[in-house]
Amino acid sequence: MTMKRYIVIPAAAMAACLVSCSRVMDLTPPQEEPMDTGRIEFSLYETGSYDYYLDNPSYDYSILIGKNYAEQAATARFIVRAAADFGDEYTLLPEENWSLSSEAVEFKETDTVHEVELSFTDLTSLDPSRKYVLGLELSSDEIAVSSDRKSLTFYIYQEQGGEGNPIIITTPDDLAGIEGRLKAGQTTYFRLGADINMAGVAWTPVNTTQQKQIDFDGCGYTISNLSMTTAVNGNLGFFSFLRGRFANVNFENVSVTGDNITRAGTVAGQAGEDAYPAVIENVTVTGTIDAGSTTNQHTGGICSTMEGNSSRISRCSVDADIKAYWSAAGICGYLAVGAKVSECRFSGNITTGSRAGGIVGQMKFGTVENCHSSGRLDSGETTFIDGNPGPNGGIVAYTTPPGNADRPALISYCYSECWQTTRNQAGGILGYVEPATQLTRIEHCIAWNECVKSTQAPRSGRVSGFFKQATALDCWARPDMIIKITNNPVITEDGDITVPTTRDRYNGLTATGTLIETARDVGFDPEIWDMSGERPVLKWEVE
Repeated sequence: MTMKRYIVIPAAAMAACLVSCSRVMDLTPPQEEPMDTGRIEFSLYETGSYDYYLDNPSYDYSILIGKNYAEQAATARFIVRAAADFGDEYTLLPEENWSLSSEAVEFKETDTVHEVELSFTDLTSLDPSRKYVLGLELSSDEIAVSSDRKSLTFYIYQEQGGEGNPIIITTPDDLAGIEGRLKAGQTTYFRLGADINMAGVAWTPVNTTQQKQIDFDGCGYTISNLSMTTAVNGNLGFFSFLRGRFANVNFENVSVTGDNITRAGTVAGQAGEDAYPAVIENVTVTGTIDAGSTTNQHTGGICSTMEGNSSRISRCSVDADIKAYWSAAGICGYLAVGAKVSECRFSGNITTGSRAGGIVGQMKFGTVENCHSSGRLDSGETTFIDGNPGPNGGIVAYTTPPGNADRPALISYCYSECWQTTRNQAGGILGYVEPATQLTRIEHCIAWNECVKSTQAPRSGRVSGFFKQATALDCWARPDMIIKITNNPVITEDGDITVPTTRDRYNGLTATGTLIETARDVGFDPEIWDMSGERPVLKWEVE
């Protein structure tokens, strides 16, 4: 028989236990209270802001809306917030570029979650220079909405490096890191945000490709003391190969120095090709360019080589001394495949073992217009190379055949003041037209050179040297030009040549007025040229 043990609890202790333990001991179910509808509310499972990019045409986003109690039917909607709520820089995303799978989301009494699909479409059609925003705010007329879980914001803009959101360059390290930030399959946009001193920085040329093109805008800032000595793929310059646009940059005290290189130029070794053009505009250069004493192809103050029907150099100036073993020019060493140079100026000294051009060295189907040059051109006189030195031209040294008679080389509305010396053909505007089926045209040009000298080539003249199947229209020469040509050929007056003609030289007509008067007579465009002084000056130079 088991004995029970009883523990006697004093009355006071019993009372205390009944008070402190009453909640535990009371097993009676509580009475059901009436529902408080003020506690029912909608809320978003995810809130905050999201960044989307105009580079992609579409995005999809799932929005989860929750009701905290399975009570009371209600409808949830979204209000579109005003763009001004996010700042003046934003534009409201147009309605045609976004949609919701359901504009009014109906919750039954028993529903606690609904999903809504938000779709963004055709974003690549929007203006990439703008930043767009879509702010959505959850609302309901029947029940409350959580105050801290009701908003979604989508910012839609060009990804950094896109046209509307360029990469800003402000330091030497930024500049040196350009190539590593080029994006595959698109053009990457860069902008200078400050002047940059590159003294002491070893420069490796930036190499763009067909898949990685560039748009670099200097915004008028200056890159100073840039020294370039290392070539990439034989090309020496800021770019090894430029595919894209480079504009609005001032190079101050630049030094381009190399040896055993193929192509050299301040902006680029090679610029453009037919399917992937290059555009170089509003660039100024001061400094020195020395392409070395061994074999090289072409050297230019702006670029060595430019090719492509849509490639062009415009509104550029070079004030520099340029040296090269073989061929050099003030702006572009070799211009081909329809490329164009316009409204450019060169002033300085060019010394080569072969050909020298005030603006372009060799041209094979291209255009040079509204350009002028000054300084000295020396090819094969103080520096001599084996083979065929020269020729010299105040604007273009040499035109060569493109293999197609309907693709001419055109030089128009240009003038030169270069003092020229060479061992081969020389001309105040054009040095030599290579015998071919090509049609070279010189139109409305002025040879205002103080001296044209050739020590070994009698086929030299005031406006052009050897002239094969070429035409000329309205070209003039300085009346007191010093002519020093082997065998002292007779310098005759040459009027217009409208039928392709071959002759040893083309002299043009002798100007009877000043340089500025002659420029007015031949029709220099006053919208392009400032004609208010003693000599024509390109308007962009004085604006």
